[in-house]
Amino acid sequence: MPDFPHFVLSGNGQPEAYTAPGGGSGTFTSPPRDRPRHAKKILDEIRNVRVSADEQLAKDPATSDLHFIPVVFEGATDADLDVDRLESKPQGIRVVNVRSEKGRQVATVAVPKGKTDHFEKRIEQYASVDKDSGQPRHEELVTGISEIRLAVLQDYYTDSDGQPPARDESIWWEVWLDMATVGSAVEDFRSVAGQQSIQVSENTLRFPEVSVVLARTSLNGWS
Repeated sequence: MPDFPHFVLSGNGQPEAYTAPGGGSGTFTSPPRDRPRHAKKILDEIRNVRVSADEQLAKDPATSDLHFIPVVFEGATDADLDVDRLESKPQGIRVVNVRSEKGRQVATVAVPKGKTDHFEKRIEQYASVDKDSGQPRHEELVTGISEIRLAVLQDYYTDSDGQPPARDESIWWEVWLDMATVGSAVEDFRSVAGQQSIQVSENTLRFPEVSVVLARTSLNGWS
């Protein structure tokens, strides 16, 4: 390999004193809320989600490894969702996707069966327990939520156009499978897809916590 002269730039640097990066000093601004009424509303909604999910599982039981309740948390136009607080890895609660609809954030969250009380307890504490500062407990989480409901298929559609295809139109879908929680997720999905006549690509894209496969079907096919 031939030798080439090195370019050396000198006389252009200037020392500066170290400045520590800032962080965590912002002030949380709570949107206006009638605390008791807001707490009751979303507490009723998360409990209804649990009851509805139990009824659906009783009609069509999933395997023990796939007992997740898909829950949608809708934000408000006057406040963002605190997405970080929607997730709890120790509880196995994971945010599936976050999107924007009509100026509001909307998050789909996978909640293991039996773990909706994680949110129920926080909403109850928001309603009745104050921090030393006088502000409600879990205010940052609860006040940003305007509605909680059970997810539907359209909530998994995250393309930028925001318009799901016609229910009978077959397209290729990216299916993201949670390997951190369910180690056999790919094999389980391929098995169920075969039973439903859903075409699945042979290749699997693997990441540390998730695997991605392509599946061709319609919205009706997912039903």
